[in-house]
Amino acid sequence: ANIRSAPRVSALVVGHMTKGQIVTGRRQGSWLELDSKLGPGGVNHSEGWMAIHLVFKRGLVQFLRRRTTTYVQIRRGNCKESGIFPIITYMVCSKAAAALGYRDEELRVQKDTLLRPEGCHVEVHGNGSIVVGMATNPNNQGRGAMTSSSGDESIEPLCSKKSYPDPPTGFMTSATVRKRVQQVDFALAKSKAAC
Repeated sequence: ANIRSAPRVSALVVGHMTKGQIVTGRRQGSWLELDSKLGPGGVNHSEGWMAIHLVFKRGLVQFLRRRTTTYVQIRRGNCKESGIFPIITYMVCSKAAAALGYRDEELRVQKDTLLRPEGCHVEVHGNGSIVVGMATNPNNQGRGAMTSSSGDESIEPLCSKKSYPDPPTGFMTSATVRKRVQQVDFALAKSKAAC
């Protein structure tokens, strides 16, 4: 689905999300204003608007589906052992942290080789400081909650009660290509008819 600069079909396309990607934002009529919080490296990957659904001559076309879940901070084990799912995307981690009361903490993407819980987690330090982190190193996959030997510091995973699709690889099947070509042909025919 296209990301547009304004909540209008005629607005400039500023990005694209593939089917199954998770987006967050605020609904305004039949449009979703995407969250504009900066992502890793100060890059905003999703600023703009996406149509939730639009009405065409052929009927209603649904682009986005509402998804609700509950987030949990676990103190022992990993998400999978608890029967829930790790959070492995930046925007969802940010939403989960806010939902669990960590509203003012900056989300840090951690690409280093230090051992941390998989994906989204909260680091509680002995001095009272809190860091919300997103461990992206594949060596942390399946890793769970950690506590210092003194017991005054911990790193606890934030998990979701619903699973998330794997991030897209950029590969499109021939069926997806055919569908996109049909969509472009339809849009071209519609714009020619308007002339």
